Amino acid sequence: NGSSSEVPHSYKFYDSESKLYYTIGNDFDNLYISISTNSQQTQMRILRSGLQFCIDTTGKYGEQTKILFPFAVMQKKNNFSADGENDNSQYARRGRNQGMGQKPETINSLKKKFTNGNKAMHLIGFKTPIGGTVPLPNDYGIKMDISWDSSNTMIYQASIPFVTFYKKSLPVTDS
Repeated sequence: NGSSSEVPHSYKFYDSESKLYYTIGNDFDNLYISISTNSQQTQMRILRSGLQFCIDTTGKYGEQTKILFPFAVMQKKNNFSADGENDNSQYARRGRNQGMGQKPETINSLKKKFTNGNKAMHLIGFKTPIGGTVPLPNDYGIKMDISWDSSNTMIYQASIPFVTFYKKSLPVTDS
């Protein structure tokens, strides 16, 4: 279900610029992605703007299949162009102008908003009819989740069936 019990917490990679630990794995039916960060700044950025990742099934460094999660209604209305690209300048403006006339959001208020809100993701390049804003849970078997451990480390997890964007299952030669 995309929960922390399904994806191992031993991270193979670290990106120092984004302050994200991550690992990617698979079985014959699903692609698993697990990401974590203990940086409050990075957590706030993910909760406000989402985290987008791309899957290239061709091996030609294309960005054919994309997932943005979490995906808020405000993002859909304001920050996604027709081709699904993020307009990061709007994210930056929203962050700079936020303190004008209202209290700035804290990590705890963002966590609460995320935990209590409706969960959705934005999908591009999946097999028809899968695409656009998709709720969680959904009928496609795509599972996304964000949780926090006891030390307030954010754990972001995805379980994506190959059948939704590639093949029904992977042959041994592809795994």
